[in-house]
Amino acid sequence: MKTYYDVIIIGGGPAGYIAALKSISLNLRTALIDKNKLLGGTCLHKGCIPTKTLLYIVDLFHKSKKSSQLGIECKKINLNWDKAQQYKNKIINMNALGIKQLLNSKNIDIFNGIASFNNNSEIIISNNNSKSINIKAKNILICVGSKPQEIKLASFNNPKILNSTSILELKKIPKALTIIGAGTIGIEFASIFSRIGTKITILEQLDRILPQADLECSIELERILTTKNIKIYKQIRINKINDLKNKIQINFYKNNDSFTKIESEYILIATGRNPLTANLNLDKAGIKTKNGFIIINDYFQTTNNNIYAAGDCINTISLAHVASKEAICAIEHIANKKTQLINYDCIPNCVYSSPGLSWCGLTESKAIQNNYDILIGKSNFTKNAKASILNKRDGFIKIISEKKYGEILGIHIISEDAHELIAEPSFAMQLEATIEDIKNTIHAHPTLYESISEAAEIVINQIQHA
Repeated sequence: MKTYYDVIIIGGGPAGYIAALKSISLNLRTALIDKNKLLGGTCLHKGCIPTKTLLYIVDLFHKSKKSSQLGIECKKINLNWDKAQQYKNKIINMNALGIKQLLNSKNIDIFNGIASFNNNSEIIISNNNSKSINIKAKNILICVGSKPQEIKLASFNNPKILNSTSILELKKIPKALTIIGAGTIGIEFASIFSRIGTKITILEQLDRILPQADLECSIELERILTTKNIKIYKQIRINKINDLKNKIQINFYKNNDSFTKIESEYILIATGRNPLTANLNLDKAGIKTKNGFIIINDYFQTTNNNIYAAGDCINTISLAHVASKEAICAIEHIANKKTQLINYDCIPNCVYSSPGLSWCGLTESKAIQNNYDILIGKSNFTKNAKASILNKRDGFIKIISEKKYGEILGIHIISEDAHELIAEPSFAMQLEATIEDIKNTIHAHPTLYESISEAAEIVINQIQHA
């Protein structure tokens, strides 16, 4: 292996390994460093892929239990949790092997160890099994990702207190689970375990679930989740956590006055994630941070112009597909290639709950705050034929449009497969399509996505009758 490169990439997750592939395709001598032997990062091993695999399994199980109303009669349907975990691990390993084979075939030098800066062009790679290695590069891209956030009253050293990593390794299905945090992680795990018999309680400090989503969507999804025996407490303040013999107890105040106790087998801390930047020795390279996040410009350059950062270690949207795109843009800039700046308003955001929630663009409140004169079109799935066939009639598609020119400001979806339905709106917004363009696009029938054009039609009718 070489000791001097055009690009060194720190981190082998969806930002890092995608950046390595892009870098080598541009004929840059490339090194990739990751602390784990298996590449893929949190997304593959502890996040996106394992959770979505379990969600798929649980969804099949839940549908099978309700199949008798469709004429499909099964005497007994059981979920074998051990086999479900085995399938999840099989998917992870298969994808990890695929990444390794792909990178090896591209002549990318891969180093296993912990990276830190020696100066602004040299990286020290430490490994418990061997001596440290020093490698240098003209440019460095930091893609170290993030880790689950702890709270003061709950330590992950307690086996009854879980994070988004440890909960994936449970040996059996818990009878009761309390989730602290009603963001994406909390809601997704609630959707997994509530459908396989676990009693779920969600505690949220704010006055709504999913605060980053459109308010109307948050309210509607909360309503639906509570009909599925998920108990949600908002505006809570945790007072104490007691470790009992076979359970764990949370004492908390709700609405700042009423005192309540909840007991469960486990607590899941789902209050967010922190960037993994503390041990990089960033000061040796002249790199500045804010609240642990690396400060970058539009081209992902840090305060040292030859060092870039992408993914969860910068303060943008913490999504795997965003991290990959940011890393590609950084590599293109390193290679002096033309790169299009990322329009974060066009990025699809997805919550894989049941039903799902997805959106791109502005929420209704953000559009109003930005002084847009808006029109809203909303199509409920209660009148959608495909939703009736699927027996999934909850939810709606909501389009927020600027009145004068028909600019699409935001599209929000609560639906079965909402994460798939958001593709067209995201693409339309990226191309700067208007509400008229969506309305004039013929959508297949019967489909869930034809409700997109119906919502657009509602907006158009408001314009015509204004």
